[in-house]
Amino acid sequence: YNIHYATQNGKVNTQRIANFILDQNADLVSLNEVDSNKGRSDNRYLIKELAQQTGMAYVFSNNTPALLGNGILSKFPIVYRDHQLLPNVGSNEQRGLIKSTVDVNGKFISFWSTHLDFKNSDTERLMCVTNFNSWVGEETLPVLLCGDFNDTPLGAAPSLMDQKWLDAWDLAGTGNGQTVPCPGTPAARIDYIWKAKTAGVTAQTTFVPLSMQASDHYPVISDFTVDNFTNH
Repeated sequence: YNIHYATQNGKVNTQRIANFILDQNADLVSLNEVDSNKGRSDNRYLIKELAQQTGMAYVFSNNTPALLGNGILSKFPIVYRDHQLLPNVGSNEQRGLIKSTVDVNGKFISFWSTHLDFKNSDTERLMCVTNFNSWVGEETLPVLLCGDFNDTPLGAAPSLMDQKWLDAWDLAGTGNGQTVPCPGTPAARIDYIWKAKTAGVTAQTTFVPLSMQASDHYPVISDFTVDNFTNH
């Protein structure tokens, strides 16, 4: 979920996002555009607020000194975290990938969150995806990767992802999966949930709740089964 600094119509409100997460009974949440102590979000530590409001564990990593980055919320214990800066081209904003390992009732899942560049050129996004495809080959756990890719399904970055990953929307999507613009009628699908092709998880349902209008993106939700249990 790209939360746009928890701001809509000029007002910062983490509680409505937290309430939505609780209403969905979400187990794992990937968050993009998460501010920490920045003026535009009233100098608030957004991920910490959301963690307190939901009662979930969290990890956050900023990709720039400006304290903007990605965050993860987890209903389950987070036993490991890692952060990698991604390839950067020219004057583009520095991007990153945050990784977590969560203990899901004794079964471990590697859960990743990222947000890629929005410029017209595919160069940086392709460099980032090349890293994702390499790094997933080093994993021994089931891997889920979520984030705003700033590219539509037929674009170069998602097409390169197809080498190592399966799109949860292709596997179990309902509707068209479009997430921007928000509010209003979305016209493009740029937010994704991916599972590694080798991951022992199965997507049961994937959907975009158009009722959730607390950002300039709509969120993407997927239910996965892992062995004999289901989590969100």
